Amino acid sequence: MHEELILEKYVNDPVRLTLSDGLLCCKGVVIANDVEYFDAVTDTKGNVHGIYTDSQQRLIYFHNINRVPEAKIIAKRLCSDAQAFISEEDGVLHLLVVGGAISGQIDHFYTSGNNWQKSKSLLIGDKAYTSSCPCRDGCFAVLLSKDAEQTLWLVKNASWKKISNFNIDTKAECISLANRDDVIEIIYPDGDDMLMKEVNISENESFEEESMANGNMLNSKYIMQINENTKKLETHSEQIETLKTALAECDKISRQMMSVRESMKLYENQINQLNIRLQELVNRFNGIIRSASR
Repeated sequence: MHEELILEKYVNDPVRLTLSDGLLCCKGVVIANDVEYFDAVTDTKGNVHGIYTDSQQRLIYFHNINRVPEAKIIAKRLCSDAQAFISEEDGVLHLLVVGGAISGQIDHFYTSGNNWQKSKSLLIGDKAYTSSCPCRDGCFAVLLSKDAEQTLWLVKNASWKKISNFNIDTKAECISLANRDDVIEIIYPDGDDMLMKEVNISENESFEEESMANGNMLNSKYIMQINENTKKLETHSEQIETLKTALAECDKISRQMMSVRESMKLYENQINQLNIRLQELVNRFNGIIRSASR
């Protein structure tokens, strides 16, 4: 946990933030109280942007500390061991929350203009967070470990992708990520030496989406599709019920029409019988008249 943080990027004079007895100060000005953890960066104009957690398990973002700081609650009900990191690349702020509302979950937030956007949540299960760094074009890289095997993830277009055919089999505890153009540098100790592995993002276009079946990733692409299909099914079900009602009504009308046709046939037969009887009466009447005239 930071007790003191000195920011030097994009500023002529280093900016010093300190945390003491729950008070977060910058340049001698109190930014917030009841602070348990904080992190901060500067933007291209030298303004300070930061985050802190408080005793109410809230994650709060603040900026523009040269005047009255503006704050915004990003997340609530964080896990007791939650970690949060803020970083900047190409004018885009990135906020990574490890163990937010759910233990073993990673949430990634990023700025688009003046607004914060949220990427899909990544469920890492029993994997452990190792390191992370922002990349070009709004991407963000996260290194996770499990049983001494490191796996590299990339947030691309707000969705998590796992870089194929990549791992570092090491038990080193001090592993860090850095970004240089489209190359992610993974720096780790090996004995007395510091080694570096490079991954070229622009050349590594073969990504694997973590399957939902193994429970490691909350792939909202599929969840959104499922929800969309469910809504469509509900709509179709309603339409089917409406059609069933209409068909039942049509069947009822059809039966009524058949009954009317049967009745009309009966009436036609009766009329024909009456016409025959009438013709017989006319014939008999004519016969009587002819007989009388003789």
